[in-house]
Amino acid sequence: MKSFAVIIPVGPGDYTWEKLLPDLGKSPVEIILVGVTSAPLKFPKNIRWVRSEMGRAKQLNAGVEATQKKYLWFLHADSRLHKNTLSALLKSVRGYPHALHYFNLHFLKDGPWLTLLNQKGVWIRSHFFGLPFGDQGFCISRELFYKLGGFSEEARFGEDHHFVWKARKNGIKVHCTGAALSTSARKYQTHGWMKTTLRHAVLTLRQVLLARFSH
Repeated sequence: MKSFAVIIPVGPGDYTWEKLLPDLGKSPVEIILVGVTSAPLKFPKNIRWVRSEMGRAKQLNAGVEATQKKYLWFLHADSRLHKNTLSALLKSVRGYPHALHYFNLHFLKDGPWLTLLNQKGVWIRSHFFGLPFGDQGFCISRELFYKLGGFSEEARFGEDHHFVWKARKNGIKVHCTGAALSTSARKYQTHGWMKTTLRHAVLTLRQVLLARFSH
């Protein structure tokens, strides 16, 4: 996987990426963390730290500008890989090099048990409507990324939704690797399961309507 760059946006005071790095193990991917502050004092020497302006879209785009790798893999800092995540991604990219790749989302056991329902909902949204979200680990070639204009820095929120919409509009296949990628369920615990679920439902409906009437 020498042709892959893993780009991870990091928020102020966020150290969840420390648990993600061991999952990547000794894989030859280039790892770039994009923060809005200077790198922590105790920072791994084999990892690159890029400083960016605040904003997930700006951080993601800054990470892309910092690498020349052929394939770009965007992960959230609180993502966790499974045993077959890397091999599944490599197989998926080899089979569909001109697609936008994503994973089936699983939730870690750090939130309410009701997130099991959300997990099933994410699968339906992704597979039936072709609308995965950013926490599902987007991967795309550098060439296609620039063809789509990168992540929208003008969008007030949902830069990942806009990106998927642009990919679909440009005829780019949105392909699932078939493997799982886990993410934290803390937001459901912190902000409430119902409130967070309803918010995501509204975003999903908006994207379905955009995809339907954009042609």
